Amino acid sequence: MKNDINFERALDFPLLISKNPNLAQYYNRRLNEYDFGSNNAIIELTQTLFETKLGLKVRIDGSRLCPRFFNRLDYVLFIRDLLQSTSSAEALLDEQEHQPQYIGIDVGCGQIAVYGLMCASVIENLKHMLCTDIDEKSIITATESIVANKLNGKVAVQHVDPGENSFGPFAELLSGTNDREVAAFSMCNPPFYSSRTEMSMKNSLKRQKTNSNGEYVTGADNELLTSGGELTFIRKLVRDSKSMPNNRSVKWFTSLAGNYQTVRTLIKEDFARDPDFNFGVHSFKSGHSRNATKRWIVYWSFGLIRPPVSVSSVDLAASRYKHTINCDTSVQITEADLNRLNDIKCKNPSGRVLLAHFPGDRWSRAYRRSLKHAARASQPDEECCFKIVSSGNTVTVYWLYGAQRRIFESFCGFMTRVVRKKETKCAVKASSSSPAGSNARRRPA
Repeated sequence: MKNDINFERALDFPLLISKNPNLAQYYNRRLNEYDFGSNNAIIELTQTLFETKLGLKVRIDGSRLCPRFFNRLDYVLFIRDLLQSTSSAEALLDEQEHQPQYIGIDVGCGQIAVYGLMCASVIENLKHMLCTDIDEKSIITATESIVANKLNGKVAVQHVDPGENSFGPFAELLSGTNDREVAAFSMCNPPFYSSRTEMSMKNSLKRQKTNSNGEYVTGADNELLTSGGELTFIRKLVRDSKSMPNNRSVKWFTSLAGNYQTVRTLIKEDFARDPDFNFGVHSFKSGHSRNATKRWIVYWSFGLIRPPVSVSSVDLAASRYKHTINCDTSVQITEADLNRLNDIKCKNPSGRVLLAHFPGDRWSRAYRRSLKHAARASQPDEECCFKIVSSGNTVTVYWLYGAQRRIFESFCGFMTRVVRKKETKCAVKASSSSPAGSNARRRPA
């Protein structure tokens, strides 16, 4: 893996032209403008960025979809951060370091296996990347790309049947692996459109909105179009992930989405119907300009590590994993506020952050009532971990680990009661220490 990757987004075209003179024909030096409306110009630039940024040589067929370099790179960087955050959370729970090797799959790798190449360059400890596609030509050219960059020992390509489970080959690859030593993930850049008409209409609206020529998308039908559009495609990914035999061994299933309405529909009609379903949403723009295209990444898991707050930039799902308590005064939650609870394990990573780990509910009235009758054994799916952050006049509870949302909601109710009691004590203390309060106590009856 290259450790000196340059992620700078501002393009220095004179410098790039010095490395690839073919770019000059698309660059207006006087206006400092590049012809992003030309597919050939995009291809030439993309090939140059792969070589200058990642040291990878790729040859892109003009009749196929040309992957936008920074858009693809940002997806890979998100995956890297998501995996690292998940490993850190697991290490926190297990009280030991986690340095797993990563195994990934890219569903629909396209003509150069772009995510396979990028993951091999960017993700440290990548053990293997499986790239699948339904198109024979893409399989051939992707294999050539991998071999040309001497990555055939780490990145593999496989032809698949569109009617089969998208993760069938992945399940076979992961069978027999040790979950503590290997962390698995999936990626997908699905076809965004249901028809050429829809694609043309949306691209035309975008050019009108941005008042520019924009980028004209060229590609084969299987790269751009799918029956029902991206929503139907991602729904199949979710169904396939649910029926994958060893799906709990995959840390995160993920997919890119090009339409905000797709994300909203997935959350409302698919994900949110199950209060315990484990998912997150991330949005990003890969350009600096106001007209840069916005994309979303939806990610889900059948494990118990909840989406790390540090990698999510969309509030669509945040309320499922975060509860904020507003206070009338500054309140800080400490271990002393929780130490009366049975079986608790607390950590203080910093002064205003408290981690609380339980084998199950240890705070509710129902739990206290159960103790009067018999010792209450925790169920395996009740283990939970929360992060409590005190910051000014707010206390925020984050759900880090656990299977049941009702336990998180119950703990948030308990923490709200704790905060309100501390508020009352602070108010009484402030009142008794004020000059008016002192005079009132000395005034004779």
